Amino acid sequence: MRRESQRQGQSGHGRGQRHGRELALRLLSKQARVVGVDRSPDALEETRRLAGPHADDFAAFTADVSDRSAVDRLPPQILARCGVVDGVINNAGIIQPFVRLQDLDDATITRVLNVNVFGTLWVVRAFLPLLLERPEAHIVNLSSMGDSCPRPGRRCNARPRPP
Repeated sequence: MRRESQRQGQSGHGRGQRHGRELALRLLSKQARVVGVDRSPDALEETRRLAGPHADDFAAFTADVSDRSAVDRLPPQILARCGVVDGVINNAGIIQPFVRLQDLDDATITRVLNVNVFGTLWVVRAFLPLLLERPEAHIVNLSSMGDSCPRPGRRCNARPRPP
């Protein structure tokens, strides 16, 4: 990470709660400027509070990543406030209830896909033009451990068994 006036600006969604909060706080401790995007303004405010002496380097934006138009409004808002974006970390994600696939209703399936799949795509697509203008930029997409360590009966997975 670059320091002082050359610090990287990292934007990401899911910055208000759990893993996203910890990631934001870790980046802030390394003197990065962090933009947090979350549906919950209260969660973002708690992240700012926990940032302590680094709170001024945390910019909070409330948006639902499953809402494409809300995501499309973020880049100009973030640029106006921060001036630059050097990276995007997609961390938002939700899980479905732990029931069999045939017991999941369409609304739940749609909500999970809208956040976990389309939300990630909307964010990458919205910020990609800004990132391509930078001399160096990064996109990081995080996923649930459930994708790596499936539990039988917990979710639908189409991965081969390891030998």
